[in-house]
Amino acid sequence: MQHGLDGLQADGIIGLAPSPHTNQLNYTSELLIDKLYAEGAIDSALFSLSIDSDDSVESKITIGGYNSEKYGLEGSAMTWHALMPNKEDKFNHWKLKMDQLKFGDYAIEDTQIDSVIVDSGTSLVLMPEKEFKKLMQLIEFKADIPYSLKNDFGLESFPCFKDSTYASMPDLSFVIDGVTYTIPPASYIGYQAGVCTLKVMTNKRDKNFLTLGLNFFENYYTVFDVGSKRIGMQASRTTKNRLDLEESWEVSSLSSMLL
Repeated sequence: MQHGLDGLQADGIIGLAPSPHTNQLNYTSELLIDKLYAEGAIDSALFSLSIDSDDSVESKITIGGYNSEKYGLEGSAMTWHALMPNKEDKFNHWKLKMDQLKFGDYAIEDTQIDSVIVDSGTSLVLMPEKEFKKLMQLIEFKADIPYSLKNDFGLESFPCFKDSTYASMPDLSFVIDGVTYTIPPASYIGYQAGVCTLKVMTNKRDKNFLTLGLNFFENYYTVFDVGSKRIGMQASRTTKNRLDLEESWEVSSLSSMLL
């Protein structure tokens, strides 16, 4: 298992926050997108991501623009959402207002979650412990799971069969600014050798927001507009939504855990 950045095969990490950060030493960071735009290197102060977990399809990042026709699902449209500022009226994260979390038709109630962070640096969906436990209870009830265990990555795993356990799983939905975004079982469940693993992680520290990671991005082409402080989302051309059971099962079986 990789720890920290010891096994990172890259030259470094680029932060793409929506606004500059000032640290305890009163140093304010420069934003790559702002700098490129100010110097005329790009036409617009934004970037976009087309992500797919299938190794046969290349993921793409576009600096300075986006292409809905190429990366968006045919017939779909881009929906824009204004960023939520923090208490100091600053935009430290790519954070949006969240109205509801749903498992199929069931809305998870009695929750403190009021926002969602859209973060390509997070592998999986990350949610507060309270809501995660409710989700796990719903999955156990829906699929009649006899037990669940944590695997080596700390993810919940349970016995799984295509025509019973897996076929009974509904979509996981996030209602953002009144718009419903869904990820199918192929994106939030991984399968291998009779075992299903929930591709959702627990956040034991934060209680009022959840994080949408790469298994959300593989279903939605996403634009991060630094200049206008907004996010655009559109059904991706490579979305795993709308797959039939056989296709969904195959993709789930072959997809990596993105860890």
